[in-house]
This record gives sequence, C-alpha cells and structure tokens, in this order.
Amino acid sequence: MVELNLSEGFSEIYTPGEFKRLKLFISGKWVETKDKFDLISPIDNKKLAEISSASKEDVDLAVKYAVDSKHKIRDLPAIDRIELINKFRLELQKYKSDIVDTLVKEAGKARRSAEGEFNATIERMRLSMEDSRRIMGEYIPGDWSSDTSQKIALVIREPLGVVLGISPFNYPFYTSMAKVIPALLSGNSVIIKPPSA
Repeated sequence: MVELNLSEGFSEIYTPGEFKRLKLFISGKWVETKDKFDLISPIDNKKLAEISSASKEDVDLAVKYAVDSKHKIRDLPAIDRIELINKFRLELQKYKSDIVDTLVKEAGKARRSAEGEFNATIERMRLSMEDSRRIMGEYIPGDWSSDTSQKIALVIREPLGVVLGISPFNYPFYTSMAKVIPALLSGNSVIIKPPSA
C-alpha cells in the first residue's frame, strides 16, 4: 500500500489564493536557492511568485538523487505504481480550482482554456494508467524459417532509468504531467524542468 498526502508538502510552498516563494523539489525535500526569479502575470504584470532558480550544483544534486534512487520506482510493483498515480490524480482533482486559477494567472489563459487543460491532464493520467497495464514483453517463436526453427526470441521491456522532461509554457500543467506520469508508470525516476516564463 502506497501512502500519498499532497497537502503535507504543498503547505510549505503554497497557500490557496496567494503565492509566495516557490522552492525546488530535490531528493524528497523542498529546497530554497540563493538565485531566484519573479513570476509575472501576463494579464496585469503583477508579481505572482518568487521562484527558486536551480544552479549547476542543484541540477547535479537532482541528477545524482534520480540516478541513485531509480531502483526505488523500478522495483515498486507496477500495480503499486498505478495505485500511487491514481491517488495523485484523485488528490489533484481536489485542487482543481486552485490549479485552474494558477494557469489563468501564470499563462494568461482564458478560464475555459485552463479548465480544458486541467481536464485533459486528468484524462491523460487515466489513459496512461490504462496503457501501463499493456507494457509487456513478447514471446516470438522461431519456427518462421528452417534456420531458427529450434529458437525463440524474448522481448523484455525495462525502465530506462532516469527521464528528463522539459515542458513548454503554453500547456505547462498538461505537458509536465504528460512526461512525468508515463515515465513513473514505466518504472523510471523523473527530473522535470518546468517552463521558466
């Protein structure tokens, strides 16, 4: 059984209805960095947040942690990975209005477009969970020619290890999740670089 409670970690960096300093999430901890940049709303040029900017050392630490801990997600049974992602999906739905508001303010999206992005993300997560149940190997008999009649071929699907996802600004929530979720479901650890503007 996998436990998941988003409110514990997010309370450090997020207060519904307002923004404050946003930290990096590296090796299971929220990290505030020396260098920061302001997130400005394209709607009214108001400062929405001060965001920690990753240094080379921060990136090196994230890569080291992802590489050193890749076995944790790889060794988690597929059904537990699916359960974890489903809990995450259900938990995200509780924050729909906050996430939609964020997309409107950060990306200058119309509310309808932001709601569409949120709904598409949740649906993509559901479809990714279904697709992950089809990640299987193959058994190929060798009786297709006289040279291979006594042979077989096995195709084994294995995680890559560490996946890096870089998301564009236009659909930040959807494209981030569309990279993270399938990678985790496939047993990979993930480093995500969200849009910086």
